Amino acid sequence: MKRHFLLVMFFLLAGLLPAQLPQSFRYQAVVRGSDGYPLREKTVGMRISILAGSETGNVLYSESHVLVSNAMGIVNAEIGKGTVLKGNFGEIDWSAGPFYMKTELDIANNGSWADAGTTQLLPVPFAMYAEKTNTSAKFEIKGRADLPSDTALFEIKDRNGNTVFAVYEGAVRMYVSEGGVKGGRGGFAVGGRTGSKGFDTLMIVTPDSIRFYINEQSKGGRGGFAVGGRTPEKSFTKEIFRVTLDSLRITSPDMKINIPETRLNTSGGFSVGKISTIGKTKDFFNINPKDAAQIVNPSEARVLWYPQKEAFLAGRVLVESPDSVGTNSVSFGFESKAIGNWSQAFGYKSIAKKNYSMAIGWQSKALGLSSYAFGKSAQASGEDGFAFGSGALASGDKSFALGSTGIDTSGAVTGTPTKASGNYSYAIGLSSQATADGSMAIGSVASASGLYSIALGSYASASEKQSMALNGIASGPYALSIGGSASGYRSNAFGYKTQALGDYSTAIGSGYYMKFLFPPNPPVAVNNPTIASGYYSMAVGASVEARGTYSTAMGYRTIAKAYNSFVIGRYNTVTGDSLKWVLTDPLFVIGNGTSFSNPHDAFVVSKNGTVTINTDTASYSLKIYNTNDDGFTYGVYSIVNGGGGTTHYGVYASASGAGTNYGVYGYA
Repeated sequence: MKRHFLLVMFFLLAGLLPAQLPQSFRYQAVVRGSDGYPLREKTVGMRISILAGSETGNVLYSESHVLVSNAMGIVNAEIGKGTVLKGNFGEIDWSAGPFYMKTELDIANNGSWADAGTTQLLPVPFAMYAEKTNTSAKFEIKGRADLPSDTALFEIKDRNGNTVFAVYEGAVRMYVSEGGVKGGRGGFAVGGRTGSKGFDTLMIVTPDSIRFYINEQSKGGRGGFAVGGRTPEKSFTKEIFRVTLDSLRITSPDMKINIPETRLNTSGGFSVGKISTIGKTKDFFNINPKDAAQIVNPSEARVLWYPQKEAFLAGRVLVESPDSVGTNSVSFGFESKAIGNWSQAFGYKSIAKKNYSMAIGWQSKALGLSSYAFGKSAQASGEDGFAFGSGALASGDKSFALGSTGIDTSGAVTGTPTKASGNYSYAIGLSSQATADGSMAIGSVASASGLYSIALGSYASASEKQSMALNGIASGPYALSIGGSASGYRSNAFGYKTQALGDYSTAIGSGYYMKFLFPPNPPVAVNNPTIASGYYSMAVGASVEARGTYSTAMGYRTIAKAYNSFVIGRYNTVTGDSLKWVLTDPLFVIGNGTSFSNPHDAFVVSKNGTVTINTDTASYSLKIYNTNDDGFTYGVYSIVNGGGGTTHYGVYASASGAGTNYGVYGYA
């Protein structure tokens, strides 16, 4: 099957060689294969024919070349210096035009030529014609010494006398009309020829834009628009700037787009965009030299760079006010706004409002100076505040909130956020809250609301000044709770279900235990708290209670009710006044009862010194008195039958007579 090869051509300004015949002009082209790819570093045969009058006119001159394409598929030739196949190049009368140039390629170098297209010769024949009409050795335009240096050496004007093309001593300029030009021929354009011998526009310059058109069907790494650097050997080896269908690349660190200072705060700048079907332009990439940001409302898909503010925006850009873009700020995403200087906003409608702030996530907000908000609806409004997590709030200065909005046991959102609202406060965990200055709450649903309070653990609560709760509740000032509840001033509760209710009280132990029964009966859970409710009281053990002021209860289910009493054992007799010293009340008690309904004391020391041993049960119980026996008129220390019988046994001391008499007595 016959293969077709495409040749995309463009001319450099024709360069006339020395005046002697034959003359020549330079020609450059990109050689492509039938698949559209440039043929890089390949040896190809090229046959050039000059045709008279039309694309199918007589061949006046023909020559061939053997050329090698460079890394970009470009070949260079000097027409007039090839191997002559027909005619004499120097004898062509260029004034008898028009002339056309036909190009044929031999890709395989086997003598099989393929037509690569025919195009009209315009600038080169004009130069050749100028050479034929000039009697000097070369065609030359030279400025007069008496004219100003900014006078054009050569001009092309339109029918109205307006300059379209001008050559100056130090520059070449093309002028594009700023108004009144209609149709597709306005401006300046560079085009390429299609396989059907038509022309496609590749580059066009108009008053409002410079546009490059890229073939969507092109393949390979060389498609698009590129700017490169050339080595001393005149071959392109380094690509600097490239535009393709899917990217824009700048590979040189020295490439710059300079906007003159005279254009600052005007409509000047640099942009890449498109024109809609209704004629309105829409920027995709924009460099704006103004001090204040331009308003972009409603939002648009854009990339914006403000050199004067050193600010960068990309994504769905929304700028509602000229002061809504901070200096050195960066915002990426959907309508995210970096308003503060040196701020950053990334995500969906995130806002970094104050200087040095950063917001990342879904509607996250960094509203305080040097604040940081990360996560869905996270908000840091305090200075130097940090909010991390879904719904986290850090409103206190230098506060820290790490966690997310609470959920219940079924997974439903409760709406309670992780919050650090006190200055210098810390809240870490699901729905934890540190609301007072210097407070700290760590754990799921932990709460520290007292000044400088600390709550650690799930549902821990420290609600008063400098209170501390570890998996417990500390509701008294300076109270300490570990697993229990300490509500008294400077109270301490240690253990599950312990309660330190009185000021300076201490409760140690557990109010919960398992009672194991013989099979087939299951274990039974008994729940009675250990309570220290009296001032300065202490309760240590399981389900014990210290009710009296300065009282202490230890063991299992003991109760110290009397003022300043000390009770150990279990199920003791509960007696005494809790608030004052009464001589007949117990001072020290050892309980040995079996239940609350059947209490008993094994040993009792009363505040008056009386010691009672097993007084309420067996008939052989003992009672020690410090008083007179009924049968004697002098002091007796008696050991008496507690059953109330008539039999007495005693030890006495008598001070009658010359000396003290001691004796042992007994009667029935």
